[in-house]
Amino acid sequence: MTAKERNDKPVPLSRKFYFQSQPNFIEKISKLKINLLQSFSNLSFCIQSNFSPLSDHLIIVTLESLDQNISCFDDACSYFCENTKDLILSRKNILSNDILNMEYFLSNLETNETDEKLRMKILKSFEDIFSILETYTLPQIIISFNGGKDCTLALHLLSLCLKSKYPFSKSPIHAFIHKTTEEFSEIEAFINKICDMYNIKKSVYNLPMKESLTQLKIDFPNIFPIIMGTRRMDPTGKYMKSNICETDNDWPKLLRVCPIFDWDYHEVWRVIKALNIPYCSLYDEGYTSLGGKESTHRNEELIKKENGNVVGYFPAYKLKNSEFERTSRRKL
Repeated sequence: MTAKERNDKPVPLSRKFYFQSQPNFIEKISKLKINLLQSFSNLSFCIQSNFSPLSDHLIIVTLESLDQNISCFDDACSYFCENTKDLILSRKNILSNDILNMEYFLSNLETNETDEKLRMKILKSFEDIFSILETYTLPQIIISFNGGKDCTLALHLLSLCLKSKYPFSKSPIHAFIHKTTEEFSEIEAFINKICDMYNIKKSVYNLPMKESLTQLKIDFPNIFPIIMGTRRMDPTGKYMKSNICETDNDWPKLLRVCPIFDWDYHEVWRVIKALNIPYCSLYDEGYTSLGGKESTHRNEELIKKENGNVVGYFPAYKLKNSEFERTSRRKL
């Protein structure tokens, strides 16, 4: 096919409709499909689902027509809507359901290399978390949470898996929270907000990390897997042999589970923003990596200038070069 022929090829009229999986849904839609194809010529009908291993699957029905008769296509869409009006999901419906929202995001990723890599990383994260949920009971599992973007994303992914596997459970998520010497009030407020939103039971410790984990094991001896937001490029991540591995022999015995281990900085922010996952307000004020007050500063790479004068900072997700993510954690 020549370039001219490709350019002359008509673009099909297309419209997507979103549904949530339910008993006998495919059977109902299949019957409707037969009626549609009999009544409207040049119409194609595509059903897509299983975008992730989560339950409550999003189902997408796409109607397409190579016939450029817009009026006829509108009639077909109206007929379909009328016969599925009690089932169709609005964008608001999808946004209000965390699982459907994730599947909506996955379904809209492109086929380019960047999006395919992200898709595979998301699915790998789910695979890792589900493997832990299959092997261990909920009382054995804990998440390490300090209010940072990475552990917040890890928490959200864990929450999705828990909702999928235990849809009627009201059991809280157990979180290990390690307090630093002097914290930002914004971080503390955010942690409290997240604990309410995600139904988290807090276990707070303010000893040095090793001693805090030792005390955690004394208080909860059956805990073994600890979900973490650690990524490969983090100071501790670069020494880990795998994203799921036990702690060193001289540390309290835990299984470190890092579901976003191979994600990069921009992938983390892309998913957080796309899914509207809450994050600490400090990230909107020029901070790219959070810790104690004495070691956390605004990132100079995000300085906003007007006429040569500093007028503020861009938010963390605007950082262009991820290699500068942690430069603001130096003591000044």
